[in-house]
Amino acid sequence: LSTGYLSPLSLATITSTSSNTLVNNHICRDAKSTSPLTINYVNRHAANGRIPGAVTRRDFARSDDNEILAARVVDRCVRPATSTLGKGVEVTCTVQAVDAGSDGITLAVNGVSAGLWSQGIISRGVGCVEVGLNADGTLCSGKGDSETFMTVGGGNGKVTMIEFGGSEPIAEDKVKEMLTMAVDALEPAIETQRALLDKVPSTTSISDPPSPPLPLTPELIAFGRSVYRGEKGENKATRGKREAEYRALLAEKLGLSEEEASDEDNETLYKALKISLKDAVFDGQRADGRGTDELRDLLACAPALPDVVHGSAVFGRGETQVLSTVTLGPPHDAIRIRDPYKHSRISSKYAVDIEANGYPVGSLRSIGPKESEDMMDLKKWEAEQMLVGQGGAFDKEEYKRSFLHYDFPSYSVGEVDGRTGPNRRSVGHGNLAEKAILPILPSASEFPYVVRMTSEVTSSNGSSSMATVCGTMLALMDAGVPVKEEVAGISVGLVEKDGEFLPLLDIIGTEDHYGEMDFKIAGTREKITAIQLDCKLKEGVPLDVLLGAMDLAKTGRNQIIDTMKAELDGPRNDVKSSAPRVEVVRFDPARKKDLVGPGGIVMTQIETHYGVVLDLSQEGQCLIYGEGGEHSYESGRGVKEARNAVNELVGDVEVGGIYEGVILDVKDFGATVEILRNKEAILHVSELTDDPEALKHPEGNKGVAESLLAIGMKIDLLCTEVDKVRGHIKMSRKQLARLRSSGKMWMENDSEEEEAVHVEDVEDAEDDNGEEEEEEDEETDGDGDGDGDEENDEEEDEEQNEKEDGKVNTASTADTTVYIDHEMIRAREWAIANIDQSTLKKETKDFQVPESKLDSSKTQHGYNDDNSRKAGKKGPDKKGGDKKGDG
Repeated sequence: LSTGYLSPLSLATITSTSSNTLVNNHICRDAKSTSPLTINYVNRHAANGRIPGAVTRRDFARSDDNEILAARVVDRCVRPATSTLGKGVEVTCTVQAVDAGSDGITLAVNGVSAGLWSQGIISRGVGCVEVGLNADGTLCSGKGDSETFMTVGGGNGKVTMIEFGGSEPIAEDKVKEMLTMAVDALEPAIETQRALLDKVPSTTSISDPPSPPLPLTPELIAFGRSVYRGEKGENKATRGKREAEYRALLAEKLGLSEEEASDEDNETLYKALKISLKDAVFDGQRADGRGTDELRDLLACAPALPDVVHGSAVFGRGETQVLSTVTLGPPHDAIRIRDPYKHSRISSKYAVDIEANGYPVGSLRSIGPKESEDMMDLKKWEAEQMLVGQGGAFDKEEYKRSFLHYDFPSYSVGEVDGRTGPNRRSVGHGNLAEKAILPILPSASEFPYVVRMTSEVTSSNGSSSMATVCGTMLALMDAGVPVKEEVAGISVGLVEKDGEFLPLLDIIGTEDHYGEMDFKIAGTREKITAIQLDCKLKEGVPLDVLLGAMDLAKTGRNQIIDTMKAELDGPRNDVKSSAPRVEVVRFDPARKKDLVGPGGIVMTQIETHYGVVLDLSQEGQCLIYGEGGEHSYESGRGVKEARNAVNELVGDVEVGGIYEGVILDVKDFGATVEILRNKEAILHVSELTDDPEALKHPEGNKGVAESLLAIGMKIDLLCTEVDKVRGHIKMSRKQLARLRSSGKMWMENDSEEEEAVHVEDVEDAEDDNGEEEEEEDEETDGDGDGDGDEENDEEEDEEQNEKEDGKVNTASTADTTVYIDHEMIRAREWAIANIDQSTLKKETKDFQVPESKLDSSKTQHGYNDDNSRKAGKKGPDKKGGDKKGDG
């Protein structure tokens, strides 16, 4: 801490530094003003070497959420200690330099405290420290290497402010350990402030005159106690009438003007009412008739709105009531993080990995021989997209995919107020509820939606922020979000009399206003996700009182979770029909270029044509989002159609799959066919048909192919073999016709577009086919063809049987129904990764079509036996002659 060289005209300016982080804290005071203490917190972009992203390139014109939240932390730390001397005081904390990952909040609190202390506005310094939880479970000073940390303000073993949150629920004992460590670390921070004051004595002196004792007669005290001894279930309006009568009586007895009361008069009335509340509570009677550890009546209702809303709920505790909603959306609905101190707009993280091949980086010579111009355009496009954030919608460092908005309209307290939009209080309450909820939300890979949560306070009488946590939890479960655990929140209040402290569970508005603290705690049954402490005691709340209040909150939290589970036992099995549809297509990351296309044109065409949004931020995975309800399938546009298109672009052809093929060319051996939009396969003439007459043509095989096929013709084909090493794909029209003619292959429904084949029926159909052929042969000449040459026919029959044994099965060997669609591809990918390869090879032998059994003139690339094909060489035909192969 230092002072004396900046802002000589301000009341005090304290510079706080730690490593490369520097915060200037300026304090000014208007002696004539009666406005309360005001704290402003400003993040300068230059502090971390950034130029603002605004059009004018100026720092933010108004405070953003991060600055508001930081200002609230500073305010809640020092306000209890200022008493009435904070009126007319304005504090501005400006972050002028900052290390990456730092925020300067603790420096601001300690600097502001030193400045206020130096001017006599507070009588004792207030320290502020951070305690972090490392990934290995150990505690550390600062934020540590995880996102879980606690900020604590106070001193002398007491606490004025707590802010806690993290990325996952933390055991309650660990949170208590963090709080204890933080309280022990406050005194060294205060000693640093005292050392500065010893060097730089104050030139001004501001004192708080002692308040005269209140002339409360026994009659007034008795009447005051009766005001706050309410009947159980008594509402706010009835209690308000008694309080108004008491205020009028007090004003009359004390000689005050209630209608034209000064600030001093209002302060006197406030103190008198506060004493009445304390007396009533210590006599065992709360303002609404409850016990100190008793909750108000609970209300849980989900859904609360029609199903066009993705998720909704109403939660209430007494007269506090919130209406919560959940809306699911695609990645582009995420909020971009605007914190200038956390993320760089220029980072090696977003660099495109283009190997230089030994040449200088950036040299055109570094482009390898296989690096096409389209590939370079693609990499450039990917780099640009990642730089602006469009390619990484779920990147936690750039975008916020789950967020909560809290609204506190004036009608919630029965008032008329023309102001609109969130104020500082709404931002703070919403952030607290959001911190409580985020740790139990699923990851993007488990639930690939952007989740917007809202809470509208419809009635407020104490702790609407914790009601927001409970209502939002119900709305999430109603929306089908697979939350990890149920979370609830509750607030614990406190009254103090003659050094004795009494905590109150589930405080109402009156107890919050006249009480000493508002201790909000949210979490699961056994763990805590968020904490916030607001305190009014000048010196703070003792540590042991806070630890006891945490135990009391746990009891109330579990009661609330029981009520919530009685309404919804868990998340619904699926999202509602009105929610956006999402499909996940997994593929080889090397195939991403096929989906994106040059300059992103293919991806854009899919999004435009099918009315969907594609997200490729996760490696090897494409998320397809479309509107929910009937609109997503109008005119053949929708998620399922887009999924099929994506599968055709990036999916691999699998044996047993049925594909639509387009004839590219007719050859001597048959035809080349395009499948999945960009893959070329072979359709051999022997796999065209079972009709023997169709196979007889004076021009041979080419004549047969030309008579049955034509360039541009679309036909359905069954994949019989995939050689992944050389990329050869073989298809069969004949095998598919056999399956369909057996009557055991059907479409599940038009919308699903899935086909199923029962293995046993397929095998029976093949057996029946063989029996019919045998009977036909017996009718001719006993050897099968009526030509009298039984010896040669036996040889041909043997070859034919071997060929028949090699026929493709379109399903696995298990006697189950296998659905043939692109889901099968995912199953096969899992099998390849998890099943022993030798077993897999054995199981898939039946899928191979022995090429050696085919006539050499009909063999692909001229290969006529398995061994020569595997070796990549030409092989002799059965008559000893060589057939020329093309390798």
